[in-house]
Amino acid sequence: MSDDRTFEVTVTRFTAALSQLDRTMQEAVKVSEGRMGIDHTGRQNRTLYLFAKLIAHCMSILSISNLGRPRPEGVGLMDHSSIAALGRVVVDCSIMTMYISEPSLGLNDWKLGMAVLRLHELSNRKRFLLALEEGPFPFFEHYASSRRELQIEITKLVQNTGRSDSVEDLIKGQRVFLDGARGAAREGGWNVKGIRILPSISVKLGSFVPRQLYDGGRTEHIL
Repeated sequence: MSDDRTFEVTVTRFTAALSQLDRTMQEAVKVSEGRMGIDHTGRQNRTLYLFAKLIAHCMSILSISNLGRPRPEGVGLMDHSSIAALGRVVVDCSIMTMYISEPSLGLNDWKLGMAVLRLHELSNRKRFLLALEEGPFPFFEHYASSRRELQIEITKLVQNTGRSDSVEDLIKGQRVFLDGARGAAREGGWNVKGIRILPSISVKLGSFVPRQLYDGGRTEHIL
């Protein structure tokens, strides 16, 4: 296949994918708007917040992509790096949205997952702040007690749920999802074998995914 033909096929596929993303996003907006003016539980509020962020991420991809499309009067300049970064963000946010809204989870199972997430976010924030030359930070005044409280909560919840997870592993603050990124995606009904990007994303999830949830939690006081 010639270079011109390859380029033409690539553009056609990319344009078709953008159209599909646009249609899907419009349906997502309808779902999101349909929940306005309704009282929700804490779990539902968290899910709706993440869902709104997911829509915003998709809108950013569409905006950047449309600006970079080739024009009749010349060649467009596509910001591939930003689109790729946002694409990973969309996958991250999708997994987290499904993870915290899984309807089959009992209350204790859900509380355990959230406690593990909070502990990871706490540990990750500590690593980030320690790497800065500035300080001291008020965060460290309560870090030790907050970490210990979460570890105690996780230990009790593991016992209450009857899970076989190693408590020692869960209280380290390194786990994002109880059953890993693949487990979270599988719970959401994804065919993880068909997601080639998931193995590389699961390595990076620890430094990003909880931020999608907890940055908004601090701002909107929904946690």
